[in-house]
Amino acid sequence: MHESERCSTRQLTRRDAALCQLSGLSSRTLCNARKKLQELKLIVCTRGQGNVYRYDVCNPETGKPWPGDPKQRALYQKKEKQSYASSEGPERSTAQPIQSAKPESRCTPDSLEKHGIHLPWGT
Repeated sequence: MHESERCSTRQLTRRDAALCQLSGLSSRTLCNARKKLQELKLIVCTRGQGNVYRYDVCNPETGKPWPGDPKQRALYQKKEKQSYASSEGPERSTAQPIQSAKPESRCTPDSLEKHGIHLPWGT
C-alpha cells in the first residue's frame, strides 16, 4: 500500500526482493502476507517471470479491482451516517447501567493477614 500511494497507482509490478528490502520482511513472510491479502480480497496478484508480481489493489466492499485507469483517482462515495439511537433499534433505546458480576471487595486488615499479608493499618 505504501508503494501504491508513493507511485499514485492502484496497479504495481514489483519483484519480491525489492518489496523485502523495502519492508524488511523475509521472502517467506512476504509470500504469506500476499496470500492473506488475496484471501481477504484486498488485492489481486498475478505472478510473472522471475518472482515479479503484479498487484491490483481492490475495493474492500466488492473484493474486485477498482474500475477505470489505475493511475486515476478512484471516486469514493461517502456512506450515509446512521444515528446512534436508530442503529440500536427500539428494544435498546433506553440506557440501563451495567452491573458488574464481580462482588465488591471487602479488604480488611484481618482478611489480608489470614492470607499471610501483614500491612500496618492506621499505625
